[in-house]
Amino acid sequence: MTVLELYNTALALLNEVDTDAKDYPKLKIPYINLLLAQCFTTENWIRKSKGLEILESIPAVCKDSDALVYDDAYTRECLPYALAAMLAVDEDRELANVYSRMYEALAEKYLKVFHEPVTDWYGEVEV
Repeated sequence: MTVLELYNTALALLNEVDTDAKDYPKLKIPYINLLLAQCFTTENWIRKSKGLEILESIPAVCKDSDALVYDDAYTRECLPYALAAMLAVDEDRELANVYSRMYEALAEKYLKVFHEPVTDWYGEVEV
């Protein structure tokens, strides 16, 4: 998914088109970069669950054609709602809250639990 695809999907959720999108075009790159930072830990959990190499630093985008390097399913399913919430917050807080909750509900399935062995450094403790 590219920056432009994510942005257009978020606009569709808001029933907007780019030509009518107010200040949204100048906000899309900063908001998407903020979103990538906020989702960085989740992306690395997804990568770890798939046995992929984790990202060492938060990626950034600078133009519409930049590809988002996060998991494609997570990016397509969740990030449009998060971006729509960010874009809507100044004009319709209720709608922004709805999209924010939708993002959180959808993103929850991507959070994984990993069981790792624990080393007992203290030995038995007498009571």
